Amino acid sequence: MRKVLQGDIMKIIFNISLFFVCFLFLFACITDKTITQEGVVFEQNRYYDESLGFSIIRSKAWQATEISGYRYTVFLGQIEYNFVTNFVFDINIYNAQLNEYVDYFFERVYNVLNEDFLILQREIFITDKNLYGEKITANITYHERYFRQIIYFFPGKNDIKMHIVCSVPIEVGDSYDIIFDEIMKSFEWLNP
Repeated sequence: MRKVLQGDIMKIIFNISLFFVCFLFLFACITDKTITQEGVVFEQNRYYDESLGFSIIRSKAWQATEISGYRYTVFLGQIEYNFVTNFVFDINIYNAQLNEYVDYFFERVYNVLNEDFLILQREIFITDKNLYGEKITANITYHERYFRQIIYFFPGKNDIKMHIVCSVPIEVGDSYDIIFDEIMKSFEWLNP
């Protein structure tokens, strides 16, 4: 088992803070109108993130939004049940195999949240470029609201680990799973 260093604890606290900021930001963006997935056109639109070193193909329905003061890009989608569907990318450096990083991620981050978190499925995920990663599907309770999250994990060079947290309200069930899968299948490191 890897010894947790003071810097790791600070990273965990920072990630948890970012998680809360993203949820607060997304709640601030909601309206009373619910928009369904009907009519969404998934055109080929490759997005490049030079700072985190990746690219993905996503529809224009997913707008990249920067949160002031953070290095992360948040992709905002449709409003469903008064919640802005979204996904967020983050990287960490962790000197271990990907499955150990995934274990560490859930042990440290989600246990610290002290919220209801139920892992529904954990599986291998392979991109179109044959990058092997992991995919976790989970239900989470946050401020008395229920969400479905799909979290993708990808290894990079020099011990870099990428995780992408995709969030939708629980009421939409698994209707976004295939959308998130298609986007994440297009994931590529810019300098593999």
